[in-house]
Amino acid sequence: MQILVVGTGYVGLVQAAGLVTLGHQVAAVDIDDEKVEKLKEGEIPFYEPGLKELVEGGLHTGKLTFHIGIEDALSGMPNPDVVFVCVPTPRRADGSCDLSSVFAVAKDVGSRIEKTILCVKSTVPPGSRPQLRERLNNDQISIASNPEFLREGSAVSDFMRPDRIVIGTENEEVAEVLEQVYQGIDAPILTMSVESAQIAKYAANTMLAARLSLVNEIANIADVFDASMADVKLVLETDPRIGKAFLRSGAGFGGSCFPKDVIALSDAARREGYESKLIDPVIEVNEKQAQRFVVMIEKRIGPLHGKRLAIWGLAFNKGTDDVRESPSLRLIPLLLERGAKIVAHDPKAALNAKKELGEAIEFAEDPIKMLDGKDALLVMTEWDEYRGVHWQQVASLLSAPVVFDGKSFLDADRLALAGLSVYGIGLCKEATNGL
Repeated sequence: MQILVVGTGYVGLVQAAGLVTLGHQVAAVDIDDEKVEKLKEGEIPFYEPGLKELVEGGLHTGKLTFHIGIEDALSGMPNPDVVFVCVPTPRRADGSCDLSSVFAVAKDVGSRIEKTILCVKSTVPPGSRPQLRERLNNDQISIASNPEFLREGSAVSDFMRPDRIVIGTENEEVAEVLEQVYQGIDAPILTMSVESAQIAKYAANTMLAARLSLVNEIANIADVFDASMADVKLVLETDPRIGKAFLRSGAGFGGSCFPKDVIALSDAARREGYESKLIDPVIEVNEKQAQRFVVMIEKRIGPLHGKRLAIWGLAFNKGTDDVRESPSLRLIPLLLERGAKIVAHDPKAALNAKKELGEAIEFAEDPIKMLDGKDALLVMTEWDEYRGVHWQQVASLLSAPVVFDGKSFLDADRLALAGLSVYGIGLCKEATNGL
């Protein structure tokens, strides 16, 4: 098939490169001239394991092309079978979803293409289809929803081996075309209405975000009673009704999806007259976790004014250079307000973090050397590079052998054997070397 993908961000670029591996001819579009020129040379604008190889392969075969604007793409592909919309839908200040980019694409497509399927992968709130149809102003173009469930850091494997493919449409013919698009991928295809597909995406992210906030609430309570969240987690994950995923407590969740989508779902419901009683607190708990983490640090090492702190991890999750809503970037301003001096390291996200933080903190290239003379180490992203360090060396460099685990992923017993005191949300002091 001939497919147009509009947007070359985390979703669009993976979608475009992934569809090429399924045998399709794909024209990928962006409005950023510099970005497009780099993509034509196989230069990826962000870190995503395995994606560079897919893009290079598509460029080599000629099945993947990059274009500045839809008009340029249509010069070589005038009648695409499907147009995938993969543009950003950022959160506005009032919590609503900014659909201006989606609507702009719809208007452009509607005026330039006689007949196609406009398939929205961008996360948009339910009830937006009439507005999309108005912008299209073309009854020959069908509207469909195909929400993405990619995880940054494993997006390529998520595309090739998804748990399910969701197709939202009222038209059986459109559903059949989109099923053919994904032919070759072994996954169940769930067909439903556009609105159901839109809510399904929000529901998945809201459920996972709620689980993380609930786990953090339980961990906060565990701290009150000096109980071990690690032991509680063991009980929970051995319950088949609950399972093992998303049970690690910490300094909060981040990323481009969870915070934005939870707030957007609540906002969409509120606009229709329904006030959610459970969704808003999910974000409230998450926003307060960074503050709780600061209180924990102060409790263990005293007032932060003049303290020299080392931070490992700036990305919101391992495997990505994305710092949007990352726990580190929520935590760092709180530490700076209290007079702390900070040096930070991340194997992939330092450049993006520097764009956000500027010269407010120091950035280090060597995660070990930066520890010399620091009053504590804060580990905020679960990179494998941090898990396997020589902890005796870490202990020898820190002026005080204290580690704060913001992701609850370090082996506290191993660190304790190295002479380090380890603290985290829900990690009782009996399980550490103690101060």
